[in-house]
This record gives sequence, C-alpha cells and structure tokens, in this order.
Amino acid sequence: MIDLLPEVTIRRYTTADLSAVVSVWEAATHQVHPFMSDEYLKHEKYQISEVFLPNSLSWVVVYDGAIRGFISMLGSEIGGLFVAPEYQRTGLGCVLLNKVKELHGIIEVKVFEKNVVGRRFYENEGFQFFERVYHELTSENMLSMRLKQESITRSLTL
Repeated sequence: MIDLLPEVTIRRYTTADLSAVVSVWEAATHQVHPFMSDEYLKHEKYQISEVFLPNSLSWVVVYDGAIRGFISMLGSEIGGLFVAPEYQRTGLGCVLLNKVKELHGIIEVKVFEKNVVGRRFYENEGFQFFERVYHELTSENMLSMRLKQESITRSLTL
C-alpha cells in the first residue's frame, strides 16, 4: 500500500492530461479486458478522448510526479476508474473512489462480468450487484452495481 503522504495528489482532470490518461486507460484495459477486440478498443479510445472525457467530471491521481490513475463521473455513475497496472492494489483506486464518495449519495457503476479485478475491487468497496445488462458492442454481459449513502458514510469514517 502506498503511503498516502504529500507525494499523492488528486486533482481535476484538464485537457493537458489527455495523453497520460489515455495511456493509463490503454494499459489497464489490456490487463483487465483481454476479451475485447482490437477494433472495439480502437473505437473506445476515440470515444474516451473525443466524447467521454470532455463530457464527464474527472479527477486524476498523481503519484511520484506522474498521473497513475483517473476516475470519471457521469452524474452519479462511474464512467471509468482506471489505475496503471503497476500501481494497482496500492490504494490509488481507493483514493479516487473516496473523492467521488464525498460528492454523491448513491454511486453506480457498470463493470464487465469477465473483469474479475474490477468486480472484486467494487465488491470490496461495498458495491452490490443489482442488474445484469448485455453490452451489444462487445457481446459481453455487464454487472450494474450500486453503493448507497450508508456504505459511503461508513467507509469514509473508518
């Protein structure tokens, strides 16, 4: 676990962060979504750069002088939470999640059913499954999960 001292910063995403954020997304996506086609990933990379990031509320986590992860919110739904593979399981994902817990009463996320790492992370953070949905572009199932205010308050006070 990274010692969360002054060298860890969480701040709002800016357009100057785009290249670093996309690099984190690519590395993490290849690790946890090996079932996705190259064609779909190319499409998603464009969507993230040109549509998603400009229209979401996003934060980056900076550690050791570089962006190591980010979280993007579309209303109360996590549109993406990604941490560079070499910094996963260090607490940086929790730092990002805690940032949005401060701002929302109920948080929802959709995670691919085959993304065992992501599912485990959200379950460990108190998210509960409430719906399975079919993702047409990948022909994969996604799990809709929700974290309620009582879980948020409890985890922020621990």
